[in-house]
Parts: sequence; C-alpha cells; structure tokens
Amino acid sequence: MIDLHIHTTCSDGVLSPHVIVDQAVRIGINILAFTDHNTMRGISEIHNRQNEVQFFYGIELTAYDHCERHFLGYFNHDVSEGIEQFLDKKREDFTREITRCFDEVVNKGYELSSEDMVDNEKNSAKKLCQSIYEKGYTNTLEDAYVLAFGLGKQEYRKLWQASSEECIRLICKLGGCPVLAHPGHYSKIVSCEEIDQYCEYGLMGVECYYPDHTSDQIQDYVGICQKKGLFTTGGSDYHGDKLHPQKLGALNIDEKLCRDFLKYMKKLI
Repeated sequence: MIDLHIHTTCSDGVLSPHVIVDQAVRIGINILAFTDHNTMRGISEIHNRQNEVQFFYGIELTAYDHCERHFLGYFNHDVSEGIEQFLDKKREDFTREITRCFDEVVNKGYELSSEDMVDNEKNSAKKLCQSIYEKGYTNTLEDAYVLAFGLGKQEYRKLWQASSEECIRLICKLGGCPVLAHPGHYSKIVSCEEIDQYCEYGLMGVECYYPDHTSDQIQDYVGICQKKGLFTTGGSDYHGDKLHPQKLGALNIDEKLCRDFLKYMKKLI
C-alpha cells in the first residue's frame, strides 16, 4: 500500500514524522511521501528509518493564477535549499507588494499606520484589509481588498503568490516530478484544458486517487492521464485534524495503480 500525500507537524499536520512512520508500518503502508506545505523538513527527521518504509522527498506548493491550485513535487534527494531560495523570493515579493499597496492607500488620504497591517510581527494582507474595514473606509471586507489591492479577496494573492507555471518549472528544475494535487477537490475543479496548459509547463502526473474524488472523477482523471501520458498517483492528504478527516492510507492504494510513477522515481538521481 502507498500514500503519497501526507502532512506532518512540520506544516499543518498533528503528528510528527516518526509517529506517522510508526502508524504507516502498522497499517501496511510500505511507500510514503511527506508533502508538507512549503517545507521538506519532515523527511530529514526519518533518515534512519529507511529499512522500515520506502519514502520520497515531497512538498506541496500552493499556486494562484485565476484560482488556487496545489502542486506536489516528488524527489529522490534533498532539494530543500532550492525550495527555500524560491520561497524566500516569494516572501520578498509579498513584503514589497504589500508595502507598495499600503503606501498607495495612505497617499490617497486614508489614515493608516504600519501597525494596521502587522499581525504577529509579520505583514498581513488580512490584517490590513480588516483595519480598513473596521475604520469605516469600506462597507464590506471584500471592498477593503479592492481598495488595498485593486482586486477582490480571492484574487489579490496573484500579485505576489507563485503561479502554476513557476511551481511546476521549479520542481522540474530541481530534478523532481511535478504532480497536480486533488484536481476534483477545488471549488472549481480542474478541466482537461487546464491540464493541457500545465503539461506545457512540464507537469508529469495527476493525483487521481484521492478520498474526496468520486468514482467518476477518478475514472475521468485516470483517462486523461492515459491519453496524455501522465503518471497517476494518489494519497490520503492526511493531516490528522477535524478539518481533514481523511485517515492515513485512505483508499488502500495499491502500488500497481501508480506503477509508472514508481518506476520513474526509481530512475531519478
């Protein structure tokens, strides 16, 4: 059994990497990947347990074009340095952009202080817009996002958040395998045409087997993968909290369902 989508305490999961390995061995998972959000720290904690379970270096990156998409990156070696350089650049972009937008709002005559956009010692778009709304400058919180960024709450992130193309090309550049995560799980599900676009960037697989996918969705996405020569993968998206009720090893995914992906990963240096 395999589970290629697991979150640990290194991001927003509730169990440590070691505890997850314990549980994985107990329930019969023999291949796994920690795919914490924007970090690869989890895998470094279990190097001495390679004789118990096979694992890949993994990460889940969040992208935003016209809507949010997640991309899983799988590697056979530690690329955390390259990942961190990319994320540091995005953090710098965020700081620069939110500062620019804040200055523009203040220059228009709105009375705001730097404290109005700082939360837990970090610049926060949410805090800035909440301050604008609470000061009575807008009638709704949504309008506050438009005032601050010229975009609505769901769209403002594209000013500085990584695009789908950036995420996919980064994974490829670092020698990994980029996979579209849970395409049927978003509020706006991923279409075949959208996958075509991702393929142009270097997408290599789709997470077809996922707890929230219906049997029809699984069949549809497996068909797309077969047609386009993409790998099929699957995972539980395990977090261990009430917001993510999926159990570790959900769907009891057999290795045969991801055979081509596993063969490819064995070839990666």
